[in-house]
Amino acid sequence: MPTLVTVALIACCTATLLQWRRRQGTRRFFADRYRDPATRIPDGGGVTTLCLIIAAVAIAGAAFVARQYRTTHRPAAPRLCFLLDCSPSMLAASRRGTRLAEAKEMVTAIMDALPECELCLVSFAGNAIVDYPSSRDRRAFRQALAAVEPSPALAAGSSPSQALQALMGILPDTPQESAHTVLIMLSDGEINDPNPLLLDIPWITRSYPLLHILTGIPGQDRPVPNPLGPQWLSDPDSGAVATSRADDQALKTLAALSPQAAEFFSVADSATSISERIRQLAGGDKGAHARHASQLLGLIALAALFAAMWPRR
Repeated sequence: MPTLVTVALIACCTATLLQWRRRQGTRRFFADRYRDPATRIPDGGGVTTLCLIIAAVAIAGAAFVARQYRTTHRPAAPRLCFLLDCSPSMLAASRRGTRLAEAKEMVTAIMDALPECELCLVSFAGNAIVDYPSSRDRRAFRQALAAVEPSPALAAGSSPSQALQALMGILPDTPQESAHTVLIMLSDGEINDPNPLLLDIPWITRSYPLLHILTGIPGQDRPVPNPLGPQWLSDPDSGAVATSRADDQALKTLAALSPQAAEFFSVADSATSISERIRQLAGGDKGAHARHASQLLGLIALAALFAAMWPRR
């Protein structure tokens, strides 16, 4: 139970016992003067005793529930699965360097804020690569993250669906896994899937909560640099300079195909707030029932102690 409730219970219990002692002293003092049953001071000791017993049982029950939860609940370490867009559009300029650089900075900040988590990394353009299977080796994860480079051709595409499909192939699909695994996708929101007819399937079957972090400046078109040289990439249809707009609306539509939670952020949001939300999704609220039961028993104890303190003649 919260410390404040514990202090309140101790204070009420002490006050009740002092009042009971005062009442007993008063009865002994006037015992010789009120021998007539009609004028005798009523004895409220029975009611007081009952209230104290109820309060004691409630306090003991609240402490037992809280201790049982702490000793039996051993949550699995959360697993964070990062899906990192490395399509050519991620080389477009953003607030601080390229979109890909911003995405890597955010991944590093999140993993530093959640040191107890397992980590997994999948990078994707037109296809997906599992760069780092699930592990707690943070040094190896940093090396894998640093090694992610943008795809060299615009025709490579950008397929978040391929990333989801690759990830589902290495994660066991069990309720236990779903309870402590969170998918974290970092992309500019562009979708150029080489298999558009199969685009929806991985999103429909998604069994893990998803956080998407939008890279780039939302709504702004930016020219896409050529990964192989100083020139801009050209649009294969028009021949003009290829541009990219950071926009997550299409991904929101796809995320809604699954009943699992999906939330959307941007690199402008603080890593602290994003990490806190990830922790909530990864750990869930499995202790809610125990916490509520403990609080209810604490309230019952308070009510019983106040009833015991109620003045009686």
